[in-house]
Amino acid sequence: MADRLGNLSVYHENLTAIDGAVSRGRGKQLNREKIGQDFVLAFDESKRMLSVVSSDKVCILVYRGLKGIRSDHPQLLLHIFVYDDARGFQAQGSSINLNAWYSEGVGIRHACFVSGSEELLLVDSQNQARIFSLVTMQFRLA
Repeated sequence: MADRLGNLSVYHENLTAIDGAVSRGRGKQLNREKIGQDFVLAFDESKRMLSVVSSDKVCILVYRGLKGIRSDHPQLLLHIFVYDDARGFQAQGSSINLNAWYSEGVGIRHACFVSGSEELLLVDSQNQARIFSLVTMQFRLA
């Protein structure tokens, strides 16, 4: 669910309990300022893992001599959360910077978990599919 500011709340409940969870605000809050305007979600029900791939522009000042030039660069970050019945969604480590594997201007358009593994299939804006292993923190071609 998204609120008026665009912040997200993600819930993991049975259909019979979702109304109560929403009214109590028992979801994972994802702040739009942190995940950006362009993001992709994926959920693996068997492992109870949620991935958020955020792709937002970050302002960087590049200095040439004494003059600073503002440059907007996309920053691709992968956030992983694991659901625990007692504590809800908990971050699994810090966010993973994916910029080293993608050219400037490329964004992530689709994401899904490879069933039964700790791997995530990512399809970028150039229609290239890659599988990212959360164990090795590396890509392999799909």
